[in-house]
Amino acid sequence: MYINFTPHKANVNNSSASSCANIFEYLEKEERGFVEEDSFFKEENNESIGFFNQENINLSKEDVIQNIDENRGKRGVKESNFYMINISPSYLEQKHLIKRVDQFLEEKIINEKLKLSEKDLIAARDVMMRDLLMNYSGK
Repeated sequence: MYINFTPHKANVNNSSASSCANIFEYLEKEERGFVEEDSFFKEENNESIGFFNQENINLSKEDVIQNIDENRGKRGVKESNFYMINISPSYLEQKHLIKRVDQFLEEKIINEKLKLSEKDLIAARDVMMRDLLMNYSGK
């Protein structure tokens, strides 16, 4: 697992520019790119991946931005208000997760005698991988 923390660079000349809103614009842009690829999220399902914390999933962007921006504590405007954590499973960890998903789906198909199209199988795999990665990263 590759993990790093990237500090937000506070703007000392403009306190409103110290907001974390720009990182959310970036994350939404990344999600749009993900949705535009050939994925479960592309077609009839317009579900957003959304933001989550240890207690809730699909938190609104506005609530998350407000909570982060207001959580200054004793930090001044010149100090970073938040850090972005990047969690990237290694190639072997990703392979392991894919293997787990494929084994689960294979058992489910055999035990319940399911007939899934290739498209449905790919969609189920996409959703399961997303959920596994959220759980794997410590949600």
